[in-house]
Amino acid sequence: KKYRLPNWVAWLLTRERTRGTEKRADNFQPDASVKKGPVAQDADYRGSGYDRGHMCPAADCKHSRQAMNDCFLLTNICPQTHSLNAGDWKELETKTRQWAQRYDSVYVVCGPVIEKGHRYTTIGEGKVTVPERFFKVLLRFTAPGQAQAIGFLYDNEDKVNRPLADYAVTVDSVEAVTGINFFSKLDKRVERKAESQFDWKYWK
Repeated sequence: KKYRLPNWVAWLLTRERTRGTEKRADNFQPDASVKKGPVAQDADYRGSGYDRGHMCPAADCKHSRQAMNDCFLLTNICPQTHSLNAGDWKELETKTRQWAQRYDSVYVVCGPVIEKGHRYTTIGEGKVTVPERFFKVLLRFTAPGQAQAIGFLYDNEDKVNRPLADYAVTVDSVEAVTGINFFSKLDKRVERKAESQFDWKYWK
């Protein structure tokens, strides 16, 4: 509520869900489940110079009308530069769907990086915070008791066009900047191994 942004958004993307047929909704709405305090409004984004950047993208939600509608709630949206939203961030979204198709399923968590005490630019009358960075972390199971994970960090800036590998980091690195403990329900041995390293050959 303080920043009018999601803390994080998480979902399971499966091969089957990437083959859905629901059409894109393009109906941005405030989230009625936020009962108290200010919430982001579509009007906050109009004329701001920033895109309505999906955290969980519409193309991941074609498996049901409910999922498609939910991904256009403004609790799934952050201000992103058009260059990032339509460029390198979109490239990662597309690649994530390819990984779900290749590996059957991928767990995804993403959101804004917000540093406490940092002063951020805001947009609109609702003062929606403009993040300076975004994260995404992915997890896949390779066998019973075995998992691989990878993280990504992106600056919210213009004229960005770099290879996907340039953004790749360990999940531990993302935890360090976000303060979020990802995949905490895993067996601790599996979690430590998956989050402390990544092998790019499985993700390229």
